[in-house]
Amino acid sequence: MDRFWLGIGAASKVALAFILVAVPIFFAVFTGIRQVDQRLVERIITLGGKRRDLVRHVYLPSVAVWVMSNLKIAVGFAFTGTIVGEFVAATRGLGYLLSFALSTHNAALMFALVVLIIMIVVLLIFAIGRRLERRLPRWN
Repeated sequence: MDRFWLGIGAASKVALAFILVAVPIFFAVFTGIRQVDQRLVERIITLGGKRRDLVRHVYLPSVAVWVMSNLKIAVGFAFTGTIVGEFVAATRGLGYLLSFALSTHNAALMFALVVLIIMIVVLLIFAIGRRLERRLPRWN
């Protein structure tokens, strides 16, 4: 077997990014559901609330807070994982350029890629996530 399961193209990088995002988001959803106050659930059921009301007014806001807080980190992981995937096996992209800079001992290019491009993109993702997180309590 001389090939990767998904090859060295974009599919393997998408799969890696998906795995890096799916695990933290799964645990965020799990934690958000477990953190719901059961007394609140019992009160809504006692007052005649339906399952739809529980999901909309209790579970969804609880899960949304946890997902949004972990989404910033997960998307940063996904971006970094994609760069690492390109670094390992690619013929173009930021990871390939980083590998090229490493093999040619071009410290200026490596510094520019790591600090200026990768860090700026990850910090931009964090800023977007923070802005969404601020809007979330209004919906909650």
